[in-house]
Order: sequence, then C-alpha cells, then structure tokens
Amino acid sequence: MNVDSSSKKTQDQEIDMYFLWKKLKELTDSLGYMFVKLLHFLKKNAFVLLGLILIGAVIGYFLDVRKGEVYKHDVILIPNFDSQSYLYEKMKNIALEEDSVIVDVEIAPIVDVYMFLSSGSNLKIADFMSDNNVNFTDHKPGNQTEKIHKYHILSIYTSKKDVDGKIVRSFLENLNQEKHFLERQKIDKQNIENRIKESEISVSNINAFFEKLGNSALTGGQRDLNIEMYPEIDGLLTTKQNLVESISWLRNIRMEQSKVFYDVSIISNIEVKPISNKVILPFVLVFLFIAFLFVRKTYKRYNSTPVLN
Repeated sequence: MNVDSSSKKTQDQEIDMYFLWKKLKELTDSLGYMFVKLLHFLKKNAFVLLGLILIGAVIGYFLDVRKGEVYKHDVILIPNFDSQSYLYEKMKNIALEEDSVIVDVEIAPIVDVYMFLSSGSNLKIADFMSDNNVNFTDHKPGNQTEKIHKYHILSIYTSKKDVDGKIVRSFLENLNQEKHFLERQKIDKQNIENRIKESEISVSNINAFFEKLGNSALTGGQRDLNIEMYPEIDGLLTTKQNLVESISWLRNIRMEQSKVFYDVSIISNIEVKPISNKVILPFVLVFLFIAFLFVRKTYKRYNSTPVLN
C-alpha cells in the first residue's frame, strides 16, 4: 500500500513538472514570436517611425521655446478672521490676464496634526470627525477641511524669475485688500490690544502685591518669606505665569493678524522642470501611428469577412 502511494506521488510530481515545462516552453515561444514580429515591424516601418520621431522632436522643441521657463514661488500663509473659505474660493476662480507673468496659482493646507490636537478646543472636533469618518489629514478640494488648519501653502507660478520679489509681494498686497476682512481686522486688533493691556495691568497688580508683601515682611523683622504663612502666594504665582504666557501669545496673534493673509515665509524662484515636449510628442506620434495601423488591419480583417444573409 505504501509502495503504490509513493509511486503514484512520484508520477504526479513528474506530470506536474512536465506540465510546468510545457507551459514555460509555450511562454518562451510566444515571447520569441512577439519579439520577431516587433523586429519585423520596426524594419518595415523604420523610415516612417524615424520621421515621426524627428517631426515630434522638432515641434516639441519649438513648443518648449514658446512656453519658456516656469518658476514656482511657495508662500506659507496664515489666513485670519475666518477667511480660509474665501481664500480657497478666490484661488480656485482667479482670473489671470493674458499678459500676466503669473500663469497659475494653487493653494493647499499644511497638515499639522500635533498643532491641531494641542489645542484643547479642537479635541472635540477631532472626535466628531473621527466618528463621522472624516479624515482631516487628507485634504480634498471642496470638503472644507482647510478651515481647521492654521498654515497653508500658496504656490504662485510665473513665466519669469521674481528677482526683487515684486511679483509675489504685489500679488499678496492685492489679496489683502478685501474690505470685509479689513473691517474685521480693525475690530479684532482693538480687542487684542484691550486684552493685552488688561493682562499687563493684572501682572503689574500682582507684582505690586508681592513688592508690598515683601516690604511688609522686612519691616516686621522677618527676613525670610514663608509661603505656608501666605497660602494665596502660590495661586498668585500661577496666575502671573498664565498671564505672562497669555500676553506672549496675544502679541504673537497681534503680529500674525497685522495682515488678513499673513505671509510667514516665502521661497521664490523654484525652477519647474516638466517633461519636455521633445520627449512627449515623438511618443504620441508613434502611438497614433501604431493605433492607426491596428485599426486599419482590424477593419480589413472584418471587411473581408463575408456577411451572412
């Protein structure tokens, strides 16, 4: 029984190996046949193909010369006063003049998950988005997730170098002239100034209290100030620290809100090098020629077939 099983297993293995060898041989023959047909096709149409490649390269050269160089300028922006939607809509529908050196503009959020989650008020937003299968790390045009990101990258494409930065600066200056947001800026600026002033007064009052408390302790002959004797001091120190941090934060906000769209940094004159038309056009012409031969051959084959009535 064991001998028969072993013999049968050996025969099955031999059949499998023979089947694999047969298939491999058929595949090799097919590839060889296709290679020979390709060589025959190239030999038969060598002059036509070379002519198409030459024509495509020449036309591509003139198209490249006419198109000229393209330069990209990346601007990291902070949109203020709830202007994110306006910014994206304006960049989407921006009308560029024919003689403008600006040929295109793009806008996209800079996804910073850590900064977003570092704000306690955003945790509920993150939970809501997670529960509703909204991924705020993947921005898609029109899904409004750009509103939750602070930083955005504006890419401006120009047909020449912006040597002195006038092109980008002029574009940003025009962008910052929307009246509605300029009015919002005035109101928010006054509000921040009031908050900074009130916080500074509170810090001054706390400092005055400590100064008075210190003088009182020294007058009474007590050189060392014992916090256990004044339990409110610990709370005042914490309050003062929070106020100082708040003042620093408000001053940063005041700086960033000095413009409707505050430019954090600008990287200019990044040369864009797309695939040359000298490479694309020859491939396109050769492809169209091959497609034409295939359609013609197919048409002849079916046209020669007698139609049964």
